[in-house]
Amino acid sequence: MPTKSPITEYTQQVIDGGSPIRAMFDREKEMINQGLNPIGMSLGNPDIKPPKEYFDALREAVALAERSPINLNQYPPNAGFPKTRNRVAEEMEERFEVPFGIEGVIMTAGAANALDVFLATLIDPVLYSPRDKPTKNRPSIRDGSMSVSGAVRPDEVIVPAPFFVEYCHYIKQNQAEPIVVPCDEDSEINPDKVKEAITSKTRAILINSPNNPTGKIYSKKNLDDLAEVLTEASEKHGCRVVCMEDRPYDRLAFGGVDVPSMLSLYPDTVYITSFSKSLGLAGERIGYMAIPKHFFGEHRDAFLNALVINLRTKCINAPVLQQLAIEILGTNVTSNVKKYEERTRRVEKVLNETGFECLSPEGGFYLWARMPRVFESPEHFMKTAHNRQSPLLYTPGHGFGGPSYKNFIRLSTCVSESTIERACKEIPRIVQAA
Repeated sequence: MPTKSPITEYTQQVIDGGSPIRAMFDREKEMINQGLNPIGMSLGNPDIKPPKEYFDALREAVALAERSPINLNQYPPNAGFPKTRNRVAEEMEERFEVPFGIEGVIMTAGAANALDVFLATLIDPVLYSPRDKPTKNRPSIRDGSMSVSGAVRPDEVIVPAPFFVEYCHYIKQNQAEPIVVPCDEDSEINPDKVKEAITSKTRAILINSPNNPTGKIYSKKNLDDLAEVLTEASEKHGCRVVCMEDRPYDRLAFGGVDVPSMLSLYPDTVYITSFSKSLGLAGERIGYMAIPKHFFGEHRDAFLNALVINLRTKCINAPVLQQLAIEILGTNVTSNVKKYEERTRRVEKVLNETGFECLSPEGGFYLWARMPRVFESPEHFMKTAHNRQSPLLYTPGHGFGGPSYKNFIRLSTCVSESTIERACKEIPRIVQAA
């Protein structure tokens, strides 16, 4: 007797969406097993080891835990160790000249955990099927909660494109709808398009600077204009539109330039980051969110309480030893940014010389480039790049915002020097073979 599949409609959507980054990473393993010598540039997995200061701090953290009269490896406070949070808060206040206080800093298992928990707290989930008909006890179309068809409209989160491929997963998993708004050709956020996209159901905009995949740093003028749009929209709809700043690359700005922030421009901004990129700690899962004292006004304390409860149900707490290490190290130490910049510029030069249209990145370790027009389609490019003894593995552009980016690729330059040199030799050959 046939049984009903345990794979739900949403689960199938997750499977179908997948992750183009991980898919290419898995493809690399297959190619190696086939005896090929792939040039893996798909995954943003930092190859540069953390700086000496981190290892010194970690050794001190381990020694501290060993000497402690109590077991420091027990569950810590949900939001993290007070001393760790206090150090982060002090350095954030000094850097951005915005008050946070210890209560405004919550330690998380990386930026992904922070994004997920924040969305889980912000979004009002649709707890019943969209096919259900409205009743007198349910929202009506008059307050914007219902669609014309009678289905319940989910909350919305605006995402400027191109964007990190996992954003839509985080948003949908928390029962909201991602609203994709293309950036301008120079990859700045288009305030007019954002304004058009905001509705009574808009709960947040999720921005990322320096951007993954483009490496673009949004200018202060661009953020000023965005802040004005969000302020007007919040007043118009009577509901605050939150600005979520995802900033794992802001310590990897080239030339040590300052990365402008919405924190001082728009009161309802949350700063989210991790040490995965800045310290090369992707596998250690340590990050934090920082929420200013003026966030949500008199409702801030209640929101913070909910955040901490949701964190507990998502991952319990951020790793203890990593929290202790950050307490010792602080937030201002970084990996070798200059090395990332040198690698990125090296590959950028080759891309430009071989017919790619490459946006010059201002930070991070990615290159975002339009394929040369000699390639008839993305499939043509992939076939040419893969059908060789040294296949070039990249991330297809469509995963960063849909079909509009199908002719783009993202290359990761946080790879070994030998991989960079091999790529620089192989890219011209791929174009010649088209």
